[in-house]
Amino acid sequence: MTISLTVVWLVAAALLGIAEMLVGTFYLLVLAGAALVAAIASFADVTLEWQMAAFAVVALAGSVWVRRWRALNAGVNEKEVHQLQNMDEGQLVQVAAFDAQGRTKVQYRGAEWMAQAEEGQEAVAGVWRIVEIKGNVLMIRKN
Repeated sequence: MTISLTVVWLVAAALLGIAEMLVGTFYLLVLAGAALVAAIASFADVTLEWQMAAFAVVALAGSVWVRRWRALNAGVNEKEVHQLQNMDEGQLVQVAAFDAQGRTKVQYRGAEWMAQAEEGQEAVAGVWRIVEIKGNVLMIRKN
């Protein structure tokens, strides 16, 4: 039983497409598309050299396109990622009193958290804003 080059290219495209779903980088999707172009070339009875050339050209052009697209959208994604990973920043907490080191315990999200005033902030009771989380300590600033 002989397997045609068209089938080999189609299997390669399918495997690359499945791998892309697992990884999510878009580069493997470009390679899957390039393999589909090579499969079409094979079906049209183009020689193996031209099939590989078509694969290489589409893969190279697609990789450059993905790289440029990611560079253009990097700033937007970084900001969104930061907001999603740091949803506590900007939230308000009520502080009753501080200890001598500028630390306190606050109720936040149904649990008791350690909180510390940022350097330069006067440690007084009131409403404070979370500016950062260091480990399990909320860094807060007077609102």
